[in-house]
Amino acid sequence: MMDMNENHFAQGHYSCSGVVLKRVISPKGDIFLDLFLKEMGIIWAIAPGSAKGKVRFGGALEPSSWGIFTLYKGARNFYLQAVDTKADSWVLRQSPKTLRTYFAFLKLINRHVPRQHPDDKVLANLFWTRELLLKGCQEEVVEWRFLWKWLNLWGLAPQLDACMACGNSISEGLLCTEGFLCRSCISDEDTLTLSVVNLRVLKKAVMLSRGRFQDFCNELDDVFLQQFRRGSLMLKDILSKQI
Repeated sequence: MMDMNENHFAQGHYSCSGVVLKRVISPKGDIFLDLFLKEMGIIWAIAPGSAKGKVRFGGALEPSSWGIFTLYKGARNFYLQAVDTKADSWVLRQSPKTLRTYFAFLKLINRHVPRQHPDDKVLANLFWTRELLLKGCQEEVVEWRFLWKWLNLWGLAPQLDACMACGNSISEGLLCTEGFLCRSCISDEDTLTLSVVNLRVLKKAVMLSRGRFQDFCNELDDVFLQQFRRGSLMLKDILSKQI
């Protein structure tokens, strides 16, 4: 059904599950979408006249809405024909902080994942991250888990039990811009020191099953949450260097 040669798609009909990353409404009432789809990656699609009611999709085209998207690929563009919504954005909107957190993830995906390049494992990571947020898990810990798992899929995640300079196993790490260093390899005295407990907690956050993750988050205090925030900044810095 799909012509994946050199990331170009043949004309015809497509039906794929995925999520709305971004929505823009034109003055003419057309809706332009960035969709992240299974087996297709990120594509740009048009829903002609949808903002003026010619074709009513409702909340199905809100960013963060998941569903099965039926598209037609013309000579140049994809055109949206139908959406079977599986998870809308309404529940996320009940918590402004949760919504902001997830929208930030959508923006990162849209910025860094190559367009028309299938990445189904990253797509799945984005979906299950949504489920953790909806369960009320701490946003700081969810963000760290989401970013580390993403970078790990791309082979870019820092090791959580070895020094990035010498490769020796470590039980405590010093946080730098690209990973963790042992004390003998550190050169910057201002680098944040992570204690043995903190480093183990960072590792636990990405290794736990989703079923056990919520209870884990409930046990964390503000000191640990600050470590997750700083760790996420490091991961974002690694990601930004891939552009």
